[in-house]
Amino acid sequence: MIYLIPILSYLIGSIPFGLLIGKWFYKIDVRTVGSGNIGATNVSRTCSKLAGLLTFLLDFYKGIVVLIFTRIYLYPSHELELLICLAAILGHSFSIFLKFKGGKSVAISFACLVIMYPAIAINIALFWGIIMGIFATVGLASTVTATLLFFSSFQLLLLSKDVTTFAFLALVSALIIFKHLPNIKDIRAKLSPSNAK
Repeated sequence: MIYLIPILSYLIGSIPFGLLIGKWFYKIDVRTVGSGNIGATNVSRTCSKLAGLLTFLLDFYKGIVVLIFTRIYLYPSHELELLICLAAILGHSFSIFLKFKGGKSVAISFACLVIMYPAIAINIALFWGIIMGIFATVGLASTVTATLLFFSSFQLLLLSKDVTTFAFLALVSALIIFKHLPNIKDIRAKLSPSNAK
């Protein structure tokens, strides 16, 4: 029965809080405005900063609520904890409630890193903050940070031989990069010299 827990984590991860907040409180379908994403950034731009903050917090905590419950009552293995996290992230990215579409999984992935690998989470947050401070573009900061995490996972594998951690970090970072692919062209256009004039 314990291995059914990742399914619950996936279902909770699938809850599209950004979409629900936009519809319930602002009568806006965030999928049809702005970037069309259901995440905190688009909700903040199209609804309000408060709505964006609430979306971030809800997306953050839905990634770890099942994990925390499981740790308290069931004492899962490290591998099961990672599976629970991955299920929540996949739920957010490919929500069963949105015909397997979803957000870019930055907030929910960061939540899992905070619980599973706090030292990595701190470094990732600092790096994201630096990139964001320089370019003031959330998509760019997230993509560059995920790319750093992807290559760092290989370094970690070489140093620690921890295949499980490597697989989790590589999969999560690759998913974030994949979900940001449609934005990369727009980011490059914004940063091109011709648009800087």
